[in-house]
Amino acid sequence: MKKGYAAVSLFALAAGFAHVALAEGGCPAGQYPQQGQGWKTCVPIPDSQDAKPGYTPVWEDRWQAVATDSVAPILGKSVNVLSERIATDEAIADCERQGGTQCKVDITAANGCVSVVVGTKGTNFKAAKTKTEAETAGLKLCNSEDSNCNVYYSSCSQAVRVL
Repeated sequence: MKKGYAAVSLFALAAGFAHVALAEGGCPAGQYPQQGQGWKTCVPIPDSQDAKPGYTPVWEDRWQAVATDSVAPILGKSVNVLSERIATDEAIADCERQGGTQCKVDITAANGCVSVVVGTKGTNFKAAKTKTEAETAGLKLCNSEDSNCNVYYSSCSQAVRVL
């Protein structure tokens, strides 16, 4: 009698697992079965946003700016802000907080990267899509006109998907 209960329990357990396996239709995670006359396949489950007809992602720009003081070696910056005006205002304010008295914006960029490269004779500012590209362009310019060139500052502000 005990063997009978064990067999029934084992059968019920196996039937429960078989039902779970059939729920996915034999497709890997993230896919569901699709079939037609004489064919069957698995297709990706669409993202609810991307499944809407005519859906286009919405991106917001992100800005940054660098400001320096023309008298003292002070650098002010802003990163990942919503507009060029906010970026420039914040960079100047940051420069002034550090003791700058004649701060001016040297570079702004949206959805990209900036670098500040310093050499013996001066400083240059470059913007590019990536941090490496901005730093490389700044170093190339500096080395063509100056010596002892080093990246003093670099940062990136990339667009943000909002929908």
